Order: sequence, then C-alpha cells, then structure tokens
Amino acid sequence: MEDQVKRWLIQWLQRRNPGVEISGDSKIYDDQLVDSFGILELLQDAEQHFSISFRDQELRQKFFRTVDDFAGMIDKKKLKK
Repeated sequence: MEDQVKRWLIQWLQRRNPGVEISGDSKIYDDQLVDSFGILELLQDAEQHFSISFRDQELRQKFFRTVDDFAGMIDKKKLKK
C-alpha cells in the first residue's frame, strides 16, 4: 500500500517542481520541494485524498523529512482507520 502513497506524493511534488527528479529519498524541505505554505497545502491534500487527519504533534518536520518518511506516516494512518 505504501507504494501507492509514495507514487501519489511524488506526483504531487512533481506537479509543483517540473523537471526535478524526485524519489523516496528526496528531502521534502532540504531539497526545497515545498516551502512552509506548500507543506500546509500538501498536508491538506493528503488528508483529503487519503481520508485521514493529522494531529498537531504529528506535524513535526521529522515525520515528513523525506518522501519515504511521509509515505510511511500516511500509510500507518490509513491502516488505523
């Protein structure tokens, strides 16, 4: 299931960063794939797309440092539904 989430995340990030190579190891902030406003948009879109919600304590950068990290977090939330 995580591969589906990962594909969605990569496609989401590629739409905002045309021509940039994005993989599971890509660092969402450090590679400047999103800024502070972009991460809010990403969180909202992920919540809508996967029918999940994030709690405040989950919104620390360590949980979405890389595409793989964020995909894993979303996948865990989907399993808890």
